[in-house]
Formats: sequence, structure tokens, C-alpha cells
Amino acid sequence: MQKLDSSEQQADGQSVKERLLDTLSSLRVAVEWIDPDGQVVSWSGNELLGYAGQQLARLKHAGLVAGDRVVTLASASPEWLALDLALLHGGFVSVPMHPDTMSATCLDILREANAKLVAVGDTHQAARIFTILDELETLPKVVGLQSIAIEGDSIECWNVHDSNEVMDLPPESTSIHPAALYVRPHRTEEIREVGRDEVLCSPTSRAALFSVVDWLVKLRVFGSGKRFCTTEPVSSPSTRSTLYAAFSAGATVAISGRADISTSATKHTLYRLSPDVILSHPRFLEDLHTEWAERASRAGGLPELLYDETLRTGAELTESRQRSRGSDVLARLRFAVTRRFVGKRVREQLGGRLERVILTPGALAQHVVRFYFGVGIRLIEAFGVASGAGITHINSPTEDRYGEGISALPGVRVQLSDEQQIELAGGHLPTSGDWTPSGFMGQLADGEPLVHGPMNSIIRVIGGKAVSANRIEARLTASPYVWRAMVVGDQRDFLSALIVLNVDSVSRWLREHGIISHEESELARHPLVYSLIEAVVNEVNDSLPSYETIRKLAILERDFTKELGEMTAAMELRRSVITARHQLLVDSFYREQY
Repeated sequence: MQKLDSSEQQADGQSVKERLLDTLSSLRVAVEWIDPDGQVVSWSGNELLGYAGQQLARLKHAGLVAGDRVVTLASASPEWLALDLALLHGGFVSVPMHPDTMSATCLDILREANAKLVAVGDTHQAARIFTILDELETLPKVVGLQSIAIEGDSIECWNVHDSNEVMDLPPESTSIHPAALYVRPHRTEEIREVGRDEVLCSPTSRAALFSVVDWLVKLRVFGSGKRFCTTEPVSSPSTRSTLYAAFSAGATVAISGRADISTSATKHTLYRLSPDVILSHPRFLEDLHTEWAERASRAGGLPELLYDETLRTGAELTESRQRSRGSDVLARLRFAVTRRFVGKRVREQLGGRLERVILTPGALAQHVVRFYFGVGIRLIEAFGVASGAGITHINSPTEDRYGEGISALPGVRVQLSDEQQIELAGGHLPTSGDWTPSGFMGQLADGEPLVHGPMNSIIRVIGGKAVSANRIEARLTASPYVWRAMVVGDQRDFLSALIVLNVDSVSRWLREHGIISHEESELARHPLVYSLIEAVVNEVNDSLPSYETIRKLAILERDFTKELGEMTAAMELRRSVITARHQLLVDSFYREQY
């Protein structure tokens, strides 16, 4: 197990930044993206730096000075990247917001940040800002990174293609504001639901960002000539540090820029951009694995045999590497087979080059982890403070382990609170002298955090036992028959579950039993389907302590959606919204029945 050397001096932020700019200037292809016409286009490093210089000149022309705060409410785009580089270089305080942030949260963040300028990416984002401007004491300047018209009036456009003037980045000022980044908690609405008293924005330094960048480069997460793509929002501090680490290592950053983060859309984007490394939400990996498991089950014969062999190989490979840092000849031979006949086809779906996936910890079921190890795709767990300090723990890309503890970056210390919340201190954290709540529940193994899930997914059953709903939901959705699940039961005697069916798998299962049913509502009400899901729940219960077992369940007739406010932009459950919408059903679980 590789440990990060905490005795090493943290890299000087200025030297890391100089290396970033030097490497960028040498890149023939620095950033790639898919344009509105569906073509893959690119900028060289010098073009990106030139456009960043253009955006820096615009900031200064607008009257902003180092230390002023700039909110960016925009999806990933090359214009966003040029503006972010300009903010980073010019000493402005960057306040990145998720592009789907709701108006009420936008208002809170704008008040907290007291921003001088807001950059938006499209008409919907601009409209969201203009609806709340009257409620601000100080009005920020609003600019668009694309041409935008609101009620017939255009706002100033900072699209880099609208100007012929491309400028070099000037030398950095020596009087840079020390808090050159401003970050906010993810899942702000959910944090409020559990009553955490947190400011919406908390300052951190560029040194913190560059400390993470430096260690990602040292760990060789990225390589020269490789492509890195993220399916996660660029507003995340972890995403931004990985973007700049990829540049510093000489890799190309591929920007998806898609609002649609469904599995099919993500697959199409990755197929077009052909990344070697991606930063991804675990849900995408789960869905991709489910597709392969169902395909193998339908085909039977050799495909099903190869799938089973992939799981077996992944398990053996992981165990042997943990035991002796190597594997026996037979295991290596079988790994070559599964990588050739299964892994190659998985990669072909994603552009043909994928080697590594960086993702949040603890959310994947063990057999899903074994599948990716078995096809030769390495999973790298990365973990940090939810309120915005970025990555504090990450495993080496040379280690095949997931869900067994994560190594800390230099100087970072970890402890558990009385509520089993992981708390962090030291290193590059903004409050280096105090313990900072991470926002995640877990445990420690040999001093390393095992993450069970975000605190907003914690349920307390009567008696005081804390339960990670996320962890139980991950086990339920590991079944091919369960598309989504939400565990309920906070302050109740026991846990229950709301289940959304995987319609294709359940319909196929019914056909195998001589029953044809196509409507999702019919499936949800079918007694055989209830028995099937009940068996899935019972199997999960067998692996859980008694206070974590599911005692009641209901099958819903439709999936949760973003449009109804039931899912976040990152496709995470809004638990309070879902519970309120199904309150009568949830209450029925806990009525005295006998």
C-alpha cells in the first residue's frame, strides 16, 4: 500500500503555477471540445493562454482589480477555461457556481461573495441572475460567455471568438490577494436540510489548489500526451485541481460541456473525445456495468462465461496485488483474456483509450469494482471536504484497491467525530489549525478514511444508531432489477425503501416467466415483481446488521427526475423533496398494523 510522504515540503504555489504555464505553452493540443456542429475542435496551449490574456484585459477594462470577486455560473467550455485562467493569474477571487444552481441559492451566494462581476454561459443562467438582481444591495456587472439576449436586450459578450485581439498573459502582480479562490459546499440545499450551519462561501488560497495539483502530478495520475475528460461539474474544486494537474503533466483537457449527463449522452461524449483518464460520478460506472451484465445474461453461453470470468479475475487480481504486489502466471493469463475480449469492447464504447477513472469513494458495489479491475480499468478513489477545499486524500493509480481506505496528501490529518463524521485538519486546508467537518460519514482503517456517504444521507433510527443510506442504496441498485432506491426511516423504529425498477430487466424477467407487461405502472403493481424485489431486499439484508435492514418497501411507478426537483444536477437524490412528495406512502410504513 503506497503512502504519500507527509515529510516532504509542499510545493511552492508560484513554482507550480510557473510549471503549469510553461507546460501549457508547449502543448500543441491543450484543450478539445465538441462544437455546436458536432465537430471536435481544439486550441493549442498558446492559443488558450492568449485567450486568457484577452479575458484578463476585459476584466481590467471593466474596472476590476486583484482581490475583486467574480462569480462564474457556466457549464464547461473553452471560454470558461480561458476566464478561469485569467482569474487565477490576475489575482481575482473566483467564485464558481454549479450551472444548475437554483435562484434562491444563487442569491445567497451572490450576497455572501459580494461579487463585482457574474459570467454566465447561456440564456437560462442569465435569466436566473436577472430575476434576483433587484434583491442585491450592490449590482454586479453581468457578462455572457456566449451571445445572450434577455427580453430583447443583449448583455455584453465575452466570447473569445468575438475579438480579434489575443493578448499574452502579463507578468503576475506581486500584490496578489491571498484568497484567490472562493469555494462553496456542494449540495447546498441538502446541507440545509440536515441543519448544518455553514456559510455558503469559504475562502481558500491558490496555494491550496496548487498543492493538490502538485501531488496529482507527482502521483502520475496523468501523463504527457494523454487526454483527460471530466463528466463532473467544473465548479467543483476537485475538478478544477484535476484540470490544472492534467495541463501541468502535459495532458490534453477534453471538455464535454454537456448539460445532459445521462449515461447514453456521457458514453457518446467520451466516445468522441477518447480520453485516457476521466473524473466521473460512480453512477455512470454503475450504469455502464449494468448494461454489460444484462447483455451477457441475455446472450448466455460464451458472453456470460466471459463476464463471470471478468468478475473472478478482478477479485483475484486485487487480492494478489494486495498480498504480494504481483499475481501468479495463471491469473495474469486470465487477465489478458478478459482484458482482450471484454475490456477492449468496454473501451471501444468510450473512445478506445480509457485507462483510469477518478471517482468519489465507497459508492460502488464490490462486484462492480471487480468488473472494472477485471477489464483493466483502474479506479482511483479521491476524497475531500464537501465545503470546497478540494482533494485531501487520493490513492495511487498503481494500486488496484477501492473501498479499503484512502491515502492522505502531505500534512492532512483525519479523525472521527462522535457522530462518525470524518473530520480533517492540516495540509492545504483553509482552516489548517482546526478540525474541519468533511460532510461525509465513515470510519478509519489503519488511519485512513473509509467513506460511507455524505452526512446528508445519514439516517438515525430510534436508539441513536447512525446509518448511511447511500451505502445501503448502492447495494440495492447493484441488482439488475433495481434502477434507483431511496432509504427512509430517519427518527423511526426501522428502515424502509422506495424502489424504482429497471424496466428492461424486470420486463425480460417476466417474459422468461411467460408474462408480457410493458407499462412501468403495470410492472410496479405486479405481485410477481414485488416478490422479485422483496427477494433482492432480503439478500441485501443478509449482509447488514439488524438496525440497517430494510423492513418495508414500495415500488414506485416512475423514476425520480431533475425536472420535478427530485434530483440534483449531478443526479443525486433530493431526499426532502422525494420524501415530501411520497409522505403518505412513507407514513404508511410506520402505522401500527397489527
